[in-house]
Amino acid sequence: MRQELTALKAFTYAGRALVAGDPFRAPRADARALRALGRAAPAGTYQTTALKPTVTKEVVTQAPARKAAAKKAPAKKAPAKKAAAK
Repeated sequence: MRQELTALKAFTYAGRALVAGDPFRAPRADARALRALGRAAPAGTYQTTALKPTVTKEVVTQAPARKAAAKKAPAKKAPAKKAAAK
């Protein structure tokens, strides 16, 4: 069974040079591989214009506050081992 697809980017398929937006037919296995590679989409789902996100809230970024340098407590020394008396 062949599926109707639309090319998402320019590539060659079955001896045809396709460009973005070209419709073509492919067997189910080929169609699945082309969709997974991002080269084709099912017919009727191709976007002709790029979607632009709408800005609902503008975010103001601020530099993070500097933390005070942490003072390191001196490491406690292990008690000295006493030499065994012979």
